[in-house]
Amino acid sequence: MLRTNTILPAIPDYGGSCCNLTVGYSFTPNADLTVTHVRHYFGTKVSIWTDSGTLVGTQDVVSIPGTWVETPLTAPIRLNAGTKYRIGCFSGAGSYYYRSDMSENFPDGIIHQSYGIIGDAFPTNFDSARWWLFDLRYRVGPSVSVSMLPSVSGDFSSGIWTGSVVVARSVTNLAIRAQEVFGHWGESELIQIADAPTLELQRSGGSLSLSWPSGAPGLVLEASTNLAQSVWTPVQLPLLPTGDRYVVSVPLTEPQKYYRLRYSRHRVDGPTNVGRWRGAQAQLWVLHCATDERIREREPFAHASAYFYSLSQKGR
Repeated sequence: MLRTNTILPAIPDYGGSCCNLTVGYSFTPNADLTVTHVRHYFGTKVSIWTDSGTLVGTQDVVSIPGTWVETPLTAPIRLNAGTKYRIGCFSGAGSYYYRSDMSENFPDGIIHQSYGIIGDAFPTNFDSARWWLFDLRYRVGPSVSVSMLPSVSGDFSSGIWTGSVVVARSVTNLAIRAQEVFGHWGESELIQIADAPTLELQRSGGSLSLSWPSGAPGLVLEASTNLAQSVWTPVQLPLLPTGDRYVVSVPLTEPQKYYRLRYSRHRVDGPTNVGRWRGAQAQLWVLHCATDERIREREPFAHASAYFYSLSQKGR
């Protein structure tokens, strides 16, 4: 299971000064980390080395001194559990910021020692800061590729593409990544793709009760009279919580009608030029006729967790 975290909390500075320095600290993760962003309170460049001074990666940044800013890496960097690393931030001609009262422990490892050096270089001189206010955003846990359509987006306009994507199965902690031909990329927050809940049917006289689990948030019941036209409107009938389900009672007054449950979708703009989405959409279809008396389930659709139910006239 993937999760994200940072080495330091987003806390204000304790002190600061101005000098052309690279400051940093060493740390050892206790799990494999995939670094996706650098966070910085100051500086013009953040670098990662092994503790012996071999450069692992570097990222130029634009800081707002005294404010936390998060900058995505050009490409993710893998850090191995049990290996000691050293990260540094070059202050340029601007101020640097630190605290003196922070713990050596972070959620996925331990911080060892602060360092500093004049200029843009690997920091080697011991320092007493605990700690300089910059760090890494990372993911923890094994990653597995998940099939998604489309695999290629449409053209971006002003740095943004808006569109729908389909994930073929339910999955937890999914990160969607978009990368263009020059290597620039953006990545979503972790999202959850859930199976579509079961839409249950029960006929009572001249009405049909439609129900679904109340624990599935963001669902909207919609209706259509013609699937070919693909025009769906929300069902404007009372939603009655009953036990652990939502129930809507629909009068059987039309020759036929189709129903679906739709997850509402929310677009989330991230700090990069790649649009990010949270949520998913699935459909459950119901056809009912006023003279129908029994329910028959047909084969699932090709996409995950969508089923077609029909009420068929007795003896048909």
